[in-house]
Amino acid sequence: MDDELVQVFSASHMDAEFVRSILEANEIPAMLSGEGHSSAYPVNVGGLGGGRVLVRKEDEAKAREIIEGVERGDYALAEDEDVEGEPVED
Repeated sequence: MDDELVQVFSASHMDAEFVRSILEANEIPAMLSGEGHSSAYPVNVGGLGGGRVLVRKEDEAKAREIIEGVERGDYALAEDEDVEGEPVED
Protein backbone atom coordinates (compact mmCIF):
# COMPACT_ATOMS: atom_id res chain seq x y z
CA MET A 1 0.00 0.00 0.00
CA ASP A 2 1.26 3.47 -0.92
CA ASP A 3 1.03 5.89 2.02
CA GLU A 4 2.27 8.93 0.08
CA LEU A 5 -0.12 11.83 0.68
CA VAL A 6 -1.19 14.25 -2.03
CA GLN A 7 -3.12 17.50 -1.84
CA VAL A 8 -6.48 17.35 -3.60
CA PHE A 9 -8.16 20.52 -2.32
CA SER A 10 -7.22 23.86 -0.81
CA ALA A 11 -9.61 26.55 0.42
CA SER A 12 -10.92 28.12 3.60
CA HIS A 13 -10.71 25.94 6.68
CA MET A 14 -14.49 25.49 6.69
CA ASP A 15 -14.66 24.44 3.02
CA ALA A 16 -11.68 22.11 3.45
CA GLU A 17 -13.34 20.48 6.47
CA PHE A 18 -16.56 20.02 4.46
CA VAL A 19 -14.66 18.36 1.59
CA ARG A 20 -12.75 16.15 4.03
CA SER A 21 -16.01 14.95 5.57
CA ILE A 22 -17.53 14.20 2.14
CA LEU A 23 -14.46 12.18 1.16
CA GLU A 24 -14.56 10.20 4.40
CA ALA A 25 -18.30 9.58 3.94
CA ASN A 26 -17.31 8.03 0.60
CA GLU A 27 -14.75 5.79 2.34
CA ILE A 28 -11.69 7.81 1.31
CA PRO A 29 -9.45 8.50 4.32
CA ALA A 30 -8.54 12.19 4.29
CA MET A 31 -6.77 14.60 6.56
CA LEU A 32 -6.82 18.35 6.93
CA SER A 33 -3.54 20.21 6.97
CA GLY A 34 -3.71 23.81 8.13
CA GLU A 35 -1.90 26.71 6.60
CA GLY A 36 -0.71 29.71 8.54
CA HIS A 37 -2.75 30.28 11.68
CA SER A 38 -5.74 28.18 10.64
CA SER A 39 -5.21 25.64 13.40
CA ALA A 40 -5.49 28.26 16.12
CA TYR A 41 -7.97 30.46 14.23
CA PRO A 42 -10.19 28.28 12.00
CA VAL A 43 -11.91 31.30 10.43
CA ASN A 44 -10.36 32.49 7.19
CA VAL A 45 -9.36 36.12 7.71
CA GLY A 46 -7.30 37.30 4.79
CA GLY A 47 -4.11 35.27 4.64
CA LEU A 48 -4.47 33.89 8.17
CA GLY A 49 -6.67 30.90 7.47
CA GLY A 50 -6.96 28.06 5.07
CA GLY A 51 -6.83 24.36 4.87
CA ARG A 52 -5.54 21.68 2.57
CA VAL A 53 -7.15 18.27 2.17
CA LEU A 54 -4.70 15.40 1.78
CA VAL A 55 -5.43 11.83 0.67
CA ARG A 56 -3.34 8.78 -0.13
CA LYS A 57 -1.89 8.80 -3.63
CA GLU A 58 -3.88 5.66 -4.46
CA ASP A 59 -7.15 7.51 -3.62
CA GLU A 60 -6.33 10.69 -5.54
CA ALA A 61 -8.35 10.02 -8.72
CA LYS A 62 -11.51 9.02 -6.84
CA ALA A 63 -11.12 11.94 -4.43
CA ARG A 64 -10.83 14.42 -7.30
CA GLU A 65 -13.93 12.91 -8.92
CA ILE A 66 -15.89 13.40 -5.69
CA ILE A 67 -14.57 16.96 -5.26
CA GLU A 68 -15.73 17.78 -8.80
CA GLY A 69 -19.17 16.54 -7.74
CA VAL A 70 -19.07 18.78 -4.67
CA GLU A 71 -18.19 21.77 -6.85
CA ARG A 72 -21.07 20.92 -9.24
CA GLY A 73 -23.46 20.79 -6.27
CA ASP A 74 -24.10 17.05 -6.39
CA TYR A 75 -24.06 16.90 -2.57
CA ALA A 76 -26.29 19.93 -1.94
CA LEU A 77 -29.66 19.44 -0.27
CA ALA A 78 -32.76 20.59 -2.08
CA GLU A 79 -34.42 23.53 -0.35
CA ASP A 80 -37.28 21.34 0.88
CA GLU A 81 -35.09 18.53 2.29
CA ASP A 82 -33.74 18.08 5.79
CA VAL A 83 -30.51 16.24 6.61
CA GLU A 84 -32.25 12.86 6.36
CA GLY A 85 -33.35 13.59 2.78
CA GLU A 86 -37.04 13.76 3.68
CA PRO A 87 -39.29 16.67 2.68
CA VAL A 88 -39.59 19.33 5.38
CA GLU A 89 -43.13 19.91 6.60
CA ASP A 90 -44.29 23.49 7.00
